[in-house]
Amino acid sequence: EENGYTEMQGMYVINDPQTPDTIIGIVIGMAQGSMIVPTDRPVIGISTNTTDDSPLAKLSGRAHKRLIERGVNLKDVFVKVADILNEKNETLIAEAGGHPMAAGAFIQKSHVDEFLDLTSSTLAKYLGL
Repeated sequence: EENGYTEMQGMYVINDPQTPDTIIGIVIGMAQGSMIVPTDRPVIGISTNTTDDSPLAKLSGRAHKRLIERGVNLKDVFVKVADILNEKNETLIAEAGGHPMAAGAFIQKSHVDEFLDLTSSTLAKYLGL
């Protein structure tokens, strides 16, 4: 982790266990808006600090307007990855939704890395990486 984020193939990841799930989207939006995180890829924030001690992690993603113009749709990516995990495991692992520029998901904590890997490779294809 460098400068507060980790670089993956198709995205940047901010994973701060202290950030509450209620503000993770705001935190990553501010990080990208203030150029702390580059805007050439989406940024995904992870929060395991849930308000109700849930077994779920909250993931929140933001993509710059230029990425949307290039065809990136975070909602579609998050929903697709959630569907893949749910079908593979034959149970509800993840739920996702949102908009092209901003999406979120609730994921069983034990599947966060798998969700991130699939999301990264899917976004890399959108970005031609």
